[in-house]
Amino acid sequence: RAPTGQRLVLAMLARLLREREREEQEARERASNLSPGSAALIANLGGYPQRVAHEQNHRRAVQAVQERLVQLEAQLAAVEDEKRQLAADSAHKISALADAARQLLFDHDVMVKSTVDGSLCPARKATLSAASAYFQTRLEATGAELGDDEGVVSLDATREAVRALMLELHLPGCTDCASFGQSLAFEVLELVAMLGGPADSSDLDSSMRKVATLCTNAFVVGRSAERIADPAECAAFCAALTSSIDHVDTLGSDNRHDWLVEAFREVGASCARSIRLAEWDVLKDPTVLSAFSPAALLKVLDAQREGERDGVVVRVRTHRLISVWLSARWAKVPLDAAHAPPLLASEPAPSLEECVFLLRCLANGAPALDSLDALLTGEDIEDIIRKHDELSLQPASNVEFARLWEKLVDGMACFFGFERSTARWVDAATFSRMLSRKKLKVDSEETVLRAFLDWAEVPGREDAVIDQVAPLVRFPLVRVCPPDGAIKDALSRVYRRSPVVKALVQEALALQQEVSRAGEAAACATFRRKRLISAIAAGSADVSADVDRSKKRKLCVNDAVPGVSAADAADALMA
Repeated sequence: RAPTGQRLVLAMLARLLREREREEQEARERASNLSPGSAALIANLGGYPQRVAHEQNHRRAVQAVQERLVQLEAQLAAVEDEKRQLAADSAHKISALADAARQLLFDHDVMVKSTVDGSLCPARKATLSAASAYFQTRLEATGAELGDDEGVVSLDATREAVRALMLELHLPGCTDCASFGQSLAFEVLELVAMLGGPADSSDLDSSMRKVATLCTNAFVVGRSAERIADPAECAAFCAALTSSIDHVDTLGSDNRHDWLVEAFREVGASCARSIRLAEWDVLKDPTVLSAFSPAALLKVLDAQREGERDGVVVRVRTHRLISVWLSARWAKVPLDAAHAPPLLASEPAPSLEECVFLLRCLANGAPALDSLDALLTGEDIEDIIRKHDELSLQPASNVEFARLWEKLVDGMACFFGFERSTARWVDAATFSRMLSRKKLKVDSEETVLRAFLDWAEVPGREDAVIDQVAPLVRFPLVRVCPPDGAIKDALSRVYRRSPVVKALVQEALALQQEVSRAGEAAACATFRRKRLISAIAAGSADVSADVDRSKKRKLCVNDAVPGVSAADAADALMA
């Protein structure tokens, strides 16, 4: 009987032999899945001269290579199978298209006529009837009521649009999006909207839906990254946007046309983005935007921000776009019937303040022309200012014009602030919205106060209106004791007229005295401002009505609450 040590050695050798046999068996099984070339490669690796010194590690490396080869060859086989399947599918599709094309050319039983040039395109009645309830109705009639010959159906579309539609209906999937220009895609989409879908509206896989999807994708994908530089091209996009909005409004009330509504929404959004990034020289052409409705202009203004060059946004500013649109549209806005003659039909374009005035009148349903005439000539100015302020405080009756007014006022506040002397003539709601903008273009609160005092002293401005706007002015940031000589007289007059202004000045003086005593940080930390909220701002969802009047505006980097000492107060009293 062998000693214990020998038995252990023999058992270890037996185990190693069994592992070696198992590994060789696995290697043979893997090799059976390899191509002859890969099997030869593995055999050569197994006979590498150094394998004796590093046998175990070498076997593991060879095994890893072998497993990787198996994976790669399996992937290659799958790719080859997919390639053969695609080739078979393509051949089948080509054969089916060829059969359908021969059937369409030689076995057609109806002709579709383009009313633009009278050209005819062959079609099959069964295909047309299944695609559209309109075709089904027309084919059941004689066509005499529309002046068609027997076996002919007329469509009010170009030859290219008719042929593209017939081709896709009879040979579905044969059209490539890249072969569709944007104008052709939109014309075919409008043709689909006119024809409608099949009688069974629940068919989610109808041919008309597929055509609509194809045209939508072709239109959106075909949008050029370059900015529009041709007025005619921009006018075409404007017309497409207006038509898309009309289709959405017309079809949106019927759930059966959801697929068409979604298609026109996508097309309209694509048009709006293209127009938004058009060159300024194109957009200022009066023929481009003249046909725009307020809804279409809002669609363009709301288009997502795109097209930056070197970090600079290249789109046209909102206030410029609205001003140009109003100039082009002046004679077409829905004014009172008694004021039919356009005010500025042959005059220069209206100023921004005139545009604000006009939009506010349109939003509130006021007689715009009479009001603007009086504002420009100065006749009955007090009555006009009073009535216009009163109207501006009421809810807008036209939401679209109200939104345009908001965007124009926001643009004025961000790019001009109170630089324009005519800002004093704007109504209470406009002035209030300008004061509420976070990026109001001013360099100090004193500039804001001067503009407010100038605005408050316009003839016809009611004390009650001043009281509603005043809380938006940050009085603590302007020294009120003694006030600057440039504002002293005007501030004194408005102080005596308005109890709210009086309370605000007293609040500012109390804080400024506390700043002199305890420092700005400590004084502002314990400052309890009066609860004077602008009623005008409170009626707007995107405007903060409760203003922290001790906090400087975003662009007024050098503003701070000044300190007023007892000596300052005494000097002011003795002055």
